[in-house]
Amino acid sequence: MIQVRLLAPEELPAASDVLWKSYYAAENGKTSLEGMTTFRDLVAPLSLQMNAFAGDVLFYGAFDRETMVGVGAVKDASHVLLLYVLPQEQRRGVGSRLLKRLLRRTGAAAVTVNAAPDAVPFYEKHGFVAVSSLQVKDGIRFIPMILRRIGQEDFVKKG
Repeated sequence: MIQVRLLAPEELPAASDVLWKSYYAAENGKTSLEGMTTFRDLVAPLSLQMNAFAGDVLFYGAFDRETMVGVGAVKDASHVLLLYVLPQEQRRGVGSRLLKRLLRRTGAAAVTVNAAPDAVPFYEKHGFVAVSSLQVKDGIRFIPMILRRIGQEDFVKKG
């Protein structure tokens, strides 16, 4: 059974490893060296720890027993910053569980994500819509998407 919970600071190096392995498997051969380097720097353990320390990013891990199999992060309670699942754990509902936890943590009437092109169908399944075409920034390819919420019950803050 998959459990999703807030990560402790000492778990961020393991989260970094999951994020990098997942991104590399999905983007190798599709993204430039610049993009790969940018992402690697973004998810380096020190970078994750600095974001967590600043307090504007919350990191969640998905665990199969004691093994971290996915990582999600929400920034400023309105932007899904990261959501990655190890390739061998995909299509088991791990990403959906992580996203639902992140969305419960947000308090915004609209939640944004810069989705990897291959992840667009996943986000569409969860109600996000593209607001622009493919973008590239610092070598990272993404499609900006938004989830507009209606009704106060949709954005009750929970852990």
